[in-house]
Amino acid sequence: MNNGGLKIAGILFALFVLSLPVGNLIHTKAMEGKAQHRRELLVSALEKRWSGKHYRPSPAEIRQWLDSIERYDTFLLEPLRYIAMIDKESSGNPTARGDGGESRGLGGVKVIHLITVCYKHQLFIPPRKEVALYNPDFNVRMMVLGYQDLYRLYKNHDDAGWGYNSGMGNVAERKRANEDCDKYNTDVEARMAEIGRLIYQMEKRKE
Repeated sequence: MNNGGLKIAGILFALFVLSLPVGNLIHTKAMEGKAQHRRELLVSALEKRWSGKHYRPSPAEIRQWLDSIERYDTFLLEPLRYIAMIDKESSGNPTARGDGGESRGLGGVKVIHLITVCYKHQLFIPPRKEVALYNPDFNVRMMVLGYQDLYRLYKNHDDAGWGYNSGMGNVAERKRANEDCDKYNTDVEARMAEIGRLIYQMEKRKE
């Protein structure tokens, strides 16, 4: 199978693993047990993936972040996409700061991003915005709501991803210059595939 096929297979498997939050599954013991098993595979996969990084999150922390994603992901229902964004922005480090110093926390959220999301969704704007972005649940909320807003606007992941990373003005500039906006999303989807393959490998080892 070529790299493109492996990427697609990885994403499809991981989407199957994460297609629905546990709360939305049919409430039978068998289904809940299977969903919990898949979720724990994901936790183990992320713990392994982030183990060699500057910050090593515990399984309990990762579960809390997954809870936050499921709580706020009410539109796309793509938890794996947000996990891949966290992987790209911070490698699971809630105290991370981007190279330019503007993006902070798990999802690499910028202060201007925070203000825009809070105004749009009529949320309280914390007085110490930079500090608030180091709260994992708040950061994930800003990431998910902000990305969902961009996707609603652009109707595609390439432009939404570029807008999340570089701002809506930058998307408009690239469009005027007839330049693609796919770099951010291409990286995110590659990470989705990598995490999917890691889950698949762990699943096979447990059989």
